[in-house]
Formats: sequence, structure tokens, C-alpha cells
Amino acid sequence: MSSTTCLEGVRVVELARVLALPLAGQALGDFGAEVIKIERTGEGDQSRASGAYLPGEPGPDRDSNRAGYMAANRNKKSVTVDFSMKEGQEIVRSLVAKSDIFLENFIPGTLAQYGLDYESLKADNPRLIYCSLTGFGQTGPQSRQPGYDAVFQAQSGIMGITGIPDGEPGAGPMKVGYQVADFMSGLYAAMAVVVALQERTRSGLGQHIDLALLDVAMASMALKAQDYLVTRKVEPRQGNMHLTNAWLSTLLDCADRAIIVTCNTDEHFRRFCGALGAPQLAEDARYRIASERRKNIRELQPALQALVASRDSGEVLSLCKGASVPASPVNDFEQAFAEPHAVQRGVTVELPHPLAADLRVLANPIRFSRTPVTYQLPPPLLGQHTEEVLAGILGMDAERIASLKTRGVV
Repeated sequence: MSSTTCLEGVRVVELARVLALPLAGQALGDFGAEVIKIERTGEGDQSRASGAYLPGEPGPDRDSNRAGYMAANRNKKSVTVDFSMKEGQEIVRSLVAKSDIFLENFIPGTLAQYGLDYESLKADNPRLIYCSLTGFGQTGPQSRQPGYDAVFQAQSGIMGITGIPDGEPGAGPMKVGYQVADFMSGLYAAMAVVVALQERTRSGLGQHIDLALLDVAMASMALKAQDYLVTRKVEPRQGNMHLTNAWLSTLLDCADRAIIVTCNTDEHFRRFCGALGAPQLAEDARYRIASERRKNIRELQPALQALVASRDSGEVLSLCKGASVPASPVNDFEQAFAEPHAVQRGVTVELPHPLAADLRVLANPIRFSRTPVTYQLPPPLLGQHTEEVLAGILGMDAERIASLKTRGVV
């Protein structure tokens, strides 16, 4: 493998909080970019105060380095700057002038008050790629409204297609169990800036990227949303059953735990029924072909459940594997991270951290053959790299830095 990384030599200034855009900054850092995270002096990113505490004695460092921050801030340098102060604005502008990418997630118009909007920063750095990721985008009647992941899941329709069908116990819309709009938006943001970097090699110019969490949430439902756009019919919620092509996926309760089984074709269905000792189900006229299974799913589901109810999940999953039928146990996190396949694939990595010598974080899922993802820096302490960046990049001497600290600028 090469010792270089894909984005070696690229510098990113991140003025972003919480989750979505910090995830993009983390991805760029994983790919080798130098990511400088600007955090408010004395406070830091709001995510520092969210999620589980690291083990250890209570204290300022432990209180400001919780799991919410760990999730999206490795491979970054933390610099504290109060950009509401004129000198703080000058520091940010000076860093951006020497950088390739600027990431921000403030309500539109906010950063213009501080001279940190795209037009202002572009004047000093025409090659700058400026990525804005906001709730509703830079335009439109809701552009200045705040919002968080649950709002976008609700407004986009994600919650509308997720949950137990009407008429069944527990019926109603349901939020996805993690911040799906935030996560997808972070991926889109990372992709957008890398594409803009590639385009800059031809034009020599940067550009402004306008991303909205609501737009991404709607785009992420490609198949379901396209069904609606074609038919103009709103499909009912399907719970743990996926009926796009008849019986695709369904939840079945084995004697010890639940499993999910997917039969994407008639052949899958025949093999599944045969493996469980019920080939007659696949020959039943009501279930033989997909269109008939779809019409008769309410009768089919109890019949399938009866086949597994008294069996352990390991037995059923083994039968599915032998018949090449896709299936999986429904894992909690403890079970998911202990799966031999996940362990061998390295879905987590260990990073040394001042507060936890054996801190484990989620690995980047991308595997390059020549330019590997790197894990050089653990999620930083608040302001950990302030002096290093001000001296190393902006050339400030110790006296100037000390003066800025005394006055609360950094």
C-alpha cells in the first residue's frame, strides 16, 4: 500500500456543529485532508455535551468529550475562536485564505454578519470550495427555520413510510432509530466537496455548495419516492415486511429471537419453504408466484411464522444459508459488534485518547487498495490544537497567542 492518502495536501476549515456536517469533515480527515475544526471559545461543539460519558472521574475534559462528539470528530484539530469578536473573524478568514474547503452549517445569513459568508471569503480565496449544509437550504420559504433530524424524517415522508400498518397493534408512523437524515447528508456533503475539488483542477475556481437536510432526506428514499411519482399512490406502512415485489422481507419470531428473511424471487421462496420442510407452501396456488403472494400475504405470514416458532434461530439461519436464502438475526449493538464477520472486517478501530487509552470508534467503511484510510488523530480535546495551528499556519508568535487567550478571542 502507498504511504500517501487520497486527500493529502488538502486543508479543510470546519465551522460546523452537532452531527451531519462534522461527519463530512471526519470523512475528509479519514481520506487524508488536514481538518481544522473551529469551536466556540469555552463552549465548543454542542455535541461535546451529548451521549454517554467516557469512563473516569468527572471533570471538565470528561464532560466535554462525550460519545456524541466522538462519533464525528476524529482526524481533526480543535481550535477555539470566538468569531463574534473582530479578531476572531480575522483568524478564521486568515485560515480560510490558506485552505481549500470551508464547511459550515449555520442558518442562512448568519455568517454574513461576521464576514464569513461565501462572497466575503471568496474575495480572498477564489479557489475556495464553500459547503453550506443547512436544514432547509439557502432558498425557499423555510430556509431560515431551524430543524433537527426528526423534523426532516417527518417532513420528508420517511416517517410516513416507516412503522406498523394501520389496523395492527402499535400502528402509526415511526422515526428511524438513528439520525438517518444527518448521516446521509454528511455523505452527500463529503461527496460534493470531493467532486468540486476535481472540477477545480480544470477551472482553477472554487464554488458554493448549497445542501439541505430536507432535500437529502427526500432523495434518500429513491425507490419508494419514485414509486409514488410514477403512480401518484401513497403506499401504506408495511412495518417489518417489505412488499415492493410481493414477499421480499419479513420478520419471523424463532423460539429464542427474531430473524429477518428475504425472498426476492419465486425461486428464493421455493428454496426457503423446502429448507423448512414445507415445499407444499411454495406449490400452493395462493403463494406460487409473486403477484399471488402479495395478494395473500395476510394468510401466508402466519403459515411461515408457524414453521419457525418452535425452532432456534441458529437452526433456521443455518437452513437458510444452506439454501442460499438471505437471512439474518435481528441484532442489538452488542450482538452486531460481536459477529465474527464484523470483527474480521474491522468495523471498529482503536484510537489512543487522553481520557481513554483504548477508545474504540466506528471505522470508515471504505477500503482503498493503494491509499488507505488513516486514523491519525482521536477526537480532540476542546482547543487542543489552537496554539499549534495559530503558530504553524498563521505564523503567530507566543506573545500574540497569549494576548488572544487573555482577551478570550481563542
